[in-house]
Amino acid sequence: TDNFPVVNTTFSDDVYYLVMEEGTWQIGDMKVEAHVDTISTVGSDDNGWTGTTTTFDHTYSTVPIVLHQVMSNNDSAWITSFVSRSGDHTNPPSTSSMYLGLNAAEVSTSNAHAAEEIGWIALENVGTETVDGIELRTYRVSEFARGHQDGCYSYTHGGTYSTPMAFVTQNSMDGVDGSWATICSLSSTSVSMHYDEDNYHDSERSHTDEAAGMVVFDGSFD
Repeated sequence: TDNFPVVNTTFSDDVYYLVMEEGTWQIGDMKVEAHVDTISTVGSDDNGWTGTTTTFDHTYSTVPIVLHQVMSNNDSAWITSFVSRSGDHTNPPSTSSMYLGLNAAEVSTSNAHAAEEIGWIALENVGTETVDGIELRTYRVSEFARGHQDGCYSYTHGGTYSTPMAFVTQNSMDGVDGSWATICSLSSTSVSMHYDEDNYHDSERSHTDEAAGMVVFDGSFD
């Protein structure tokens, strides 16, 4: 099957989550939108990285940061999500649209997967805003980080937060194997990240640099 093997390992970790009602919104000067789309287009190392062209509701002055996540389980085969520029998977979304697709990485051998719901949130990259008294920072991160096997790459976010909550999101698919952004360290002043791969077809988890977006909150909020 196209599933990861079962690994009997128990561990604990921190999970950050952001819940937003579907629609178009404004946080100060920052345009924000949230959607759920049913997507059947599968990208993988076998068939390349073509997604479903998806148009933003807002018109953005700069390329937005897109957080994305598979939100259904219609197929037992492993899957995650990816976004990139429509028609050019090696670059981030444009100011008006993006590719949105299922990311099978190296796990898929058939390039077939049941359609899944992908939830995504686009945030305009305008710097610093405040929501419910909590400071919010957005960053379009240059292609500086590489794969899990290559290290943990630190980015100073500009704030000094006692209880930071951070999200990193891969916004291109330059590496043919497929990958996803992962936080490997978080402090009051910096977020460290890399791009992880599966080791289903091979054991290496190195990866080329990718475009990324970063969203950092000074703590939790409602």
